[in-house]
Amino acid sequence: MNSPAQPGGADRSVPQRVLNALEGAKTESLGLSCRALSLAVGAPGREVRYAVTALREGGVPICGTPRTGYFIARTAEELAETLNFLRARAMHSLKIEAGLRRMSLPQLLGQMQMEWENNYGDPGNLF
Repeated sequence: MNSPAQPGGADRSVPQRVLNALEGAKTESLGLSCRALSLAVGAPGREVRYAVTALREGGVPICGTPRTGYFIARTAEELAETLNFLRARAMHSLKIEAGLRRMSLPQLLGQMQMEWENNYGDPGNLF
């Protein structure tokens, strides 16, 4: 019998298998590359990355950079390194978008805030 699939064909059990595999990687020195994690859970790398994202969105402190591989944070410092990496990556993408739109990053962020307010209401301290 086939596993239940998520939209796009992703297997719903992949996040749980990723979490199980990372139980043994609870420090940066034990981090697993995407390829190693993919082999450990028997899923393609893309599905592993989607699973990591879903788990992070659910609050699981999965750390990881290309240098460290994926692991579960045990300290605030480990989590901070990953949060800084993710923010830098997001800012880089926003700078690219701003350039393509031929506007400054502050202009783009202001536009994003207005769109957020129109669609979702007061963003609080989001921006």
